[in-house]
Amino acid sequence: NGDQSTGFGLGVISGFNVKAINEGTITLNGQQSYAIGVGLTASSTRTPNGNIWLGDDTVLENNGTINVNGNKSGGFAIQSYVPKVENNNKIEITGNESFGMYSNVTNNPGSKAVKLTNTTSGTITIKGSATGSTGLRVEHKNDQVINRGVVNIESSGNNNVGLYSTAGKVINASNGSGTDAGVNIKTGGNAGMMVDGDVNAVGEN
Repeated sequence: NGDQSTGFGLGVISGFNVKAINEGTITLNGQQSYAIGVGLTASSTRTPNGNIWLGDDTVLENNGTINVNGNKSGGFAIQSYVPKVENNNKIEITGNESFGMYSNVTNNPGSKAVKLTNTTSGTITIKGSATGSTGLRVEHKNDQVINRGVVNIESSGNNNVGLYSTAGKVINASNGSGTDAGVNIKTGGNAGMMVDGDVNAVGEN
């Protein structure tokens, strides 16, 4: 329930391979809290250009339920290169200015793509009275966030966005059908996809 809390928190040491998999329920009631977070830390093991990152066998997954009730909080907060980040089940957001999956990776190792994916079995829902929240958000030119599942906006609040980029690429690639396809905006004053940044910000549907 406390502010600035993390369910799975990883301070990156170069070359480490980590598996952080949620199979149960994580509930975030505090502000600025994250279910699964990867940040940058000081390390004695650095590449010549000063970057640090996790190993290529690292996997971060949600196979359970993440409840984001706090403001400025989120399901996945990724600030360092991770090869595989997936939501395979449910992320539910009721907090303001919060998110399901967020990427702002500034230490991309060469040409490796940083991808966060809401998979075909994944559902991200913005609900309650949440305001200014996002399903998937990307803020760095080398990053990608991909929706292959469902993003629902059901909140009575406004200024919520399903897929949002200020830099990097957001992709709606859902292969669902009927009401289970892509981004569903069920209330007014919200947006399915928004690109609002520099020349590196890209949205694909």
